[in-house]
Amino acid sequence: MYSACAPFQKVYRATLYRVGDPPYCVTARLHGRRQPELDRLLARHAVRRAVFITAWNPWSRTPGLAANRRAQARLRARLGRVLPGFGAWADAPEKGEESLLALGLGARAGAALGRAFRQNAVVVLRRGAPAALLCLR
Repeated sequence: MYSACAPFQKVYRATLYRVGDPPYCVTARLHGRRQPELDRLLARHAVRRAVFITAWNPWSRTPGLAANRRAQARLRARLGRVLPGFGAWADAPEKGEESLLALGLGARAGAALGRAFRQNAVVVLRRGAPAALLCLR
């Protein structure tokens, strides 16, 4: 079965998923290994799970900055506790997409929101486990 996520998996796996949690900044990587700093981040916020999600560039198309910002504001309004994030491209870390780390959100709810905002994938964090890419279509 074809996954629309497949052509982008290499890019998603190379992306640096940065979370601003003042005074700290934590970077999640999709390399299949646990990251103790992510466990500490989740523990600091008293949650066992979170989803790294964006509303930018639906289905990997660029609608423009204003449309991306409006979509991101709509996503933010639908979420509870969040930390600001940024999906930075590994080869150009200053470029990427604004994102959110939705604290306490599980994979199923994250997938539903990702689909509602026409995303190919979300990144799921669980304490004690590696960050995982969840393809949505």
